[in-house]
Amino acid sequence: MMDFLAVLILFSVYLIGFSSRLPESGSEMMLQFRSRGIVLGGVILLAVIGLYAVVLLRSHLFDRLEARTRPGGWPRQVVDFFHSVVRDSRS
Repeated sequence: MMDFLAVLILFSVYLIGFSSRLPESGSEMMLQFRSRGIVLGGVILLAVIGLYAVVLLRSHLFDRLEARTRPGGWPRQVVDFFHSVVRDSRS
């Protein structure tokens, strides 16, 4: 997981810093990649920072989410799923 996050961070830095230097000619996909690279890089970087924040604040966050959802309902099942994903393996 850490390797994947490192690759995402490096990719977002590349998109933010270097996507405007890509050639202005080429396929339609490359032109879209060039024009939207900074936005995509920012979104990826914010997502990684958000995941990091969720892991750091998981006990407080999931206590609040579990208090706001009914046991047995689909919202609680979603909360339980994400809680199992970021649960501390030492506890």
